[in-house]
Amino acid sequence: MAARRLRGDTVSAPFAARYHGRCPTCEERIEPGQLVRYCESELVHEDCTDASSSRRTGSVCQQCHL
Repeated sequence: MAARRLRGDTVSAPFAARYHGRCPTCEERIEPGQLVRYCESELVHEDCTDASSSRRTGSVCQQCHL
């Protein structure tokens, strides 16, 4: 899986989640099959690595600063 840098942080390519989890950016559940990616060492929704995520949730990810 290729990784790229986003605002100084390492971000993986998107992939389908295989397990349940919780996104630290939006605090919503991650369900198997949803598109996710790693931002540094945390698994987040693919949408939460976009700049639009801070507008959607009203908060800023402490890892990605988005």
